[in-house]
Amino acid sequence: MTSDVLEVSFQSGFKSIKNLTFVISNVIGQTVFQYSLTEEDLKKGVFVVKIDQIKLEKGFYLTKISNGELSTVQKLVVR
Repeated sequence: MTSDVLEVSFQSGFKSIKNLTFVISNVIGQTVFQYSLTEEDLKKGVFVVKIDQIKLEKGFYLTKISNGELSTVQKLVVR
């Protein structure tokens, strides 16, 4: 059995990983997953999240990468 993964790639305008986090929120703003990026993630510009570990229901979510000052938000649809 293979697990579904979410591969998150980003072009980093972030200079350091200090407080750099990836968050998935549901449509009412509740955090359903949070991941602190590592130095390796920052160097590669990509990291992988296993969807089955998060147990996301089908629906719409927002993803956000932030360091407290800068952030980027994208829509995520789970089918």
